[in-house]
Amino acid sequence: MKTSSDLGMQGLGCLVFLAGFVLLVFFPIGTIIGAVIVLISLRMGYSRRKVWKCRQSGYFFGRD
Repeated sequence: MKTSSDLGMQGLGCLVFLAGFVLLVFFPIGTIIGAVIVLISLRMGYSRRKVWKCRQSGYFFGRD
């Protein structure tokens, strides 16, 4: 598994998380929407891919 991250998207994910948390607190219907937004924000800026790694060169090959 190869993990990559994007600092800009992680920052945006934090803002989206806070927006979802605010929805959880203030609005009755926002509880459902806020919970979904919070779950989505936890994956923002972070990805994992299955790869093969060459032992000699260290190059990664995507395994889609």
